[in-house]
Amino acid sequence: LRKHLYENHLDAWVEGCDKLKIPINAKEASKHVDAYRSRKGQKTGASSNSEPGQKRTEFSQEAFVDALVEFIVGDDQSINVVENQQLRAIFLMLRAELKDSDIPHRTKIRKRIIEVWDEHLNTLQREMGVCFLSSTSQPDS
Repeated sequence: LRKHLYENHLDAWVEGCDKLKIPINAKEASKHVDAYRSRKGQKTGASSNSEPGQKRTEFSQEAFVDALVEFIVGDDQSINVVENQQLRAIFLMLRAELKDSDIPHRTKIRKRIIEVWDEHLNTLQREMGVCFLSSTSQPDS
């Protein structure tokens, strides 16, 4: 889907994501998005993503799951990456009070991805309904 978007609908895709404040993080799309932004005189890649002093999200189990989902979806990772013992060891190393049982497995990640997807579809449906209503409710001249 992403490949289709950057090959066939790049302008609309980037403008839509920018309008909705959705970052485009996929490595395979970055050169296309950067080229588009360069043509439009906008910041590209690294210059627009790395803000010094960017506030960190406070740790919570929900924020942890959402961060993993964002990483997996945004970087086209396999859901199974959360089962990788080396990655789980890194998480445990970074937060002393974290237990292995606190790190979600692929089933929980899959469930959350579906929830986020459903939320996104509902948002799109509402926005498209508003756009459709506003374009059809204009009086004839």
